[in-house]
Amino acid sequence: RPLTLVQTAGETVYVPGGWWHCVLNLDVTVAVTQNLCPRSSFDSVWRRVVKSRPKMSKRLAERLAVDEPLLHQRTVELAKLPPEEKGGDSSSSSSSSSWFLL
Repeated sequence: RPLTLVQTAGETVYVPGGWWHCVLNLDVTVAVTQNLCPRSSFDSVWRRVVKSRPKMSKRLAERLAVDEPLLHQRTVELAKLPPEEKGGDSSSSSSSSSWFLL
């Protein structure tokens, strides 16, 4: 069953990863969004990003190589797995290309 809410000025709404959601702006609005990726969820998030945003995933991999070499190595390992071992994820991705690793 859907959850409906009205967000007012100054409030923050957290939408958990993988939750389908829709936003209807009731007035002129400025939205600031951020995608979060806890290290504990990196594999599933990475698989989803590679599948749904291939160009963005390549740019992100390049940044990881510089800023987070261990996570970049994990992207290389995940790319070598057969498709059935990579797992599936039917959730949609955000249109934003900005990611924050926790």
